[in-house]
Amino acid sequence: MKTATKPSTMKRAQAGRAAPVQAAAAKTAAATRRNAVSGEVVVADMRAFRAKIAADPRQARDLLVRIGAMTKTGKLKTLIRA
Repeated sequence: MKTATKPSTMKRAQAGRAAPVQAAAAKTAAATRRNAVSGEVVVADMRAFRAKIAADPRQARDLLVRIGAMTKTGKLKTLIRA
């Protein structure tokens, strides 16, 4: 793909991209506002899940085994080695 090398050609190429860039910025701003609201919902869901898991020791152990932090015998694994 050829790129513009002359200053006059570069200005025309950039002028054609200005509108899509501004439109993309507006879409990003709108998506950020939507994600902020959905982010609050996700945090509330995570807190509810944490409360449910923390309420029952057996469920907590099962979760730790599933994510690989604990063996099935109950021994904690070394996840980070220095």
